[in-house]
Amino acid sequence: GGGGAGDDSGDCDGGGEGERRGTALTGEALGELAGEVVGEIRARVKEATRGLTTSAGIGPNFLLAKIAADVRKPDGQFCTGWSREAVLSFLAPLPVRKVPGVGRVMEKVLSKALGVSSCGELLSRAAEARLLFTPGSADSLLRKSLGWEEGGREEAAGEALQKGISCERTFRPTGDEAELGETLRRLCASLAEEMAARQLRGRTVTLKMKTSDFDLLTRDSSAARPVGAAEELQAHVVPLLAREQRRATSAGGG
Repeated sequence: GGGGAGDDSGDCDGGGEGERRGTALTGEALGELAGEVVGEIRARVKEATRGLTTSAGIGPNFLLAKIAADVRKPDGQFCTGWSREAVLSFLAPLPVRKVPGVGRVMEKVLSKALGVSSCGELLSRAAEARLLFTPGSADSLLRKSLGWEEGGREEAAGEALQKGISCERTFRPTGDEAELGETLRRLCASLAEEMAARQLRGRTVTLKMKTSDFDLLTRDSSAARPVGAAEELQAHVVPLLAREQRRATSAGGG
């Protein structure tokens, strides 16, 4: 598990499996033990910080524990349960926006294209989801809607590692800096959503441009550490676009 704290509140996510005195615990017993441990941790934090409240989530894996940590904020804890039935019952009415990796853009796409707003509704439209999204994105969304954590899945034999991920749009020729900047912002937001859904980050950010003469240009920026958030992507590609705009202006073209 992991945790963090702010000025007024904090989160503590806990999950996993364990044994007690060498005897394997049942799901119910494990839930009770985890509840006791997490309750004590929260009490100690409150005492040591003179009143800092914390919320906590308990579940079979980190994904479920992280989602559950939001249920009793700012001062409480919640357990999803350990059985398949309990987990699915917890997830069914859960808004898709509550699932890690599903941001505003993805939420809007799911609502407008599939008419779904909860994990249960998404699972009922699994076939349509696989037609709407790339295989990787659809698989990630559906796995999370079932409460399956992706980190533990081993790559299939012979499956090639993904080298990159992209987001492209074709639009009318324009030299308007504000319009190009807004288009770039939307592209970064969409790409960040896709990367979050696949739990990906990268060190090289590439800007691909097509001029009004249909010449294709690509410019790269290397990051000191892996990036994936929309703001991080923008920080790398905005300077690349600005540089090309200056070159085009000085050359008298676009």
